[in-house]
Amino acid sequence: MTAAPTWGRFATTGQPRRTRGRKAFSLLETVLVVLLVGMLAAAVGWTTRSAFARSTAQATWSQLDWLDAAARRAAQSGTPAMLVFDLSEHWAGLSLDGAKPAGVYRVQLTKALQVTELWHGAQETFSGRVTFRASSQGVLPTYVLLAGPREATTENPSRWWVRAGGSGQRVEIADRYAAREVLNAMR
Repeated sequence: MTAAPTWGRFATTGQPRRTRGRKAFSLLETVLVVLLVGMLAAAVGWTTRSAFARSTAQATWSQLDWLDAAARRAAQSGTPAMLVFDLSEHWAGLSLDGAKPAGVYRVQLTKALQVTELWHGAQETFSGRVTFRASSQGVLPTYVLLAGPREATTENPSRWWVRAGGSGQRVEIADRYAAREVLNAMR
């Protein structure tokens, strides 16, 4: 008698091995893996969406800061300059020599940063256009903005900002009452 092989299909007994040889994943395992990958993708998407919104809002603030500074510099150099906010169409722009704000001098306000109220002097504006003329010394009037995401939430609320007329500095204010007090003190 010959010895039974210890390897292969006829291991030790001489009979075909009855194994549960698995050549593929079961349907349940596949569904669980797809579900897990989907949950991870959703978590990554949620995280990057909020980070993207924050960076978009910061970029829009940088552009608004640039418009303000450009209006001041243009007025100091002798070019009549106006800073324009359109709360209905959600843009801000710079008008030089009385011309309409051109594409280069216009900032579209995104979903991440909308200006919903603008105060200057005793006026409170909720829609339409507001225009600020820079003096020949490069001074714009002091104004207050309520700005934030289009759909403000408790985690990401709109905030009150004061733009100082003399320096152009932008400062966050705690609430509407403090903003009103600051604006009244600046008059």
